[in-house]
Amino acid sequence: MLPIRHFLARLCVVSFALTCAPWSAAAPAREIADAVTVNPNACLERGSLAREISRWLKREQVDAGLSVAVQVTEARAGGVSFFIRRDGVLVGERAFPKLEGTCAELRAALGLAIALALDASVLDSLGVRPAPQQSASGVGPQRSTSQRTFSADAGISGLANVLPEPALGVTAGVDVLLVDPLDARLSVLAAGPVSFAVGAGDARASIVAGQIAACGAWRRAWLRSRACAGATLGRWQASGENLSPSYAPNVLWAAGVLRLDARVALGSRFGILLGLDGLVPFVRPKLDIVRENGSVLSSRSAPAGGITVTAGPSITFL
Repeated sequence: MLPIRHFLARLCVVSFALTCAPWSAAAPAREIADAVTVNPNACLERGSLAREISRWLKREQVDAGLSVAVQVTEARAGGVSFFIRRDGVLVGERAFPKLEGTCAELRAALGLAIALALDASVLDSLGVRPAPQQSASGVGPQRSTSQRTFSADAGISGLANVLPEPALGVTAGVDVLLVDPLDARLSVLAAGPVSFAVGAGDARASIVAGQIAACGAWRRAWLRSRACAGATLGRWQASGENLSPSYAPNVLWAAGVLRLDARVALGSRFGILLGLDGLVPFVRPKLDIVRENGSVLSSRSAPAGGITVTAGPSITFL
């Protein structure tokens, strides 16, 4: 755990990549208490925290477009996060996994952290001048740690009516934030093989496919939910069983995709991703059993629509 006195010292010597512009008294404003929301516990509630923020800022109001959401993950000495939005768009966040100290110390420390994120001039009142931010090349500002634009995930998928029989598979994906709230998603799926009947014979099939989708996201302190639309393209690998001769065609398969997913944050970077994909194929493989004279004895086509359900870990990068 990080003692409050060490936490306060760190706030004063570490430079923040602040995203909120200085407030002007001429700008539309609202009371700080109206801009703050807290899931309260024994130590934190909106009124007392707003008073601490006001004390550090030395004013009672902030820009009308700003809002601050505080999330307490455990009681008293647990984790605390806060998220700052301007006109509904996330512009800053901080996460403090463990803090220990009295309730008054916790409120003072959190109030200072929020005040710093809202207005860099608070550092001047503390007699601290933040160091210039530099990029990896040593020139120019760094991107704020709140502006995470890339995440990767992997999971186990259950398929229904995608192959001729239910199947299990694995999925890996990458999400890129383009312009909030628009995300792009790239993923790959591998599933099967499954056995199924084709007339008097048996066959096995598996699938490997890639997917691209555009997503609209709804983001809150610990939850990101999305609706996506896109397409998936892949191939069936099929083979006959108890058939002579038996062929193993590698057949094109393609489908339109409608996707719903939700990412539940377990920390500042890690989370669990849950996804549901609806698939409507527009290129469907067809498996035939053919007589020696070339006539078709029996056949079976790929399903006309199906779903996949996926769950697995997700990690967010800068």
